[in-house]
Amino acid sequence: MSDTGDTDDEPEIVRSQVILGADSDVTFSDPLDVIRPTSIHHHLDELPAPDELTQRYNYYVYHFERDGFVYQARAYVEFIDEVSILAPLDQRQTDGGPKAEAFRHDVLEYLKRRFDKIDELGENGYVTIWSRPR
Repeated sequence: MSDTGDTDDEPEIVRSQVILGADSDVTFSDPLDVIRPTSIHHHLDELPAPDELTQRYNYYVYHFERDGFVYQARAYVEFIDEVSILAPLDQRQTDGGPKAEAFRHDVLEYLKRRFDKIDELGENGYVTIWSRPR
């Protein structure tokens, strides 16, 4: 048993991430976007077993902030044309009036330019809130 109380036979999650944002040399430049992510994180979570990799999650997290409101959206590499909104992160932000509505609109417009399908996490799981007409 380790010092954390975990048994030695429990799988360990191996995490890797790359952060692109305000503290990096990455520049966002698209005149059609009225909002841009404050950061983009590339995550790789792996759950190895003794002789195999049992689970692997490779995804990007887009982080948006404006006027005290925060949204995050996640896109898995294997489904790169789909994104899921995981926000608002603070439930109080849903009652933020016109600023909150404008922020949500701008985040959705940013995502619509880049993805074919947008899901949102609700009380009963994910719901598709927009998809590109085919």
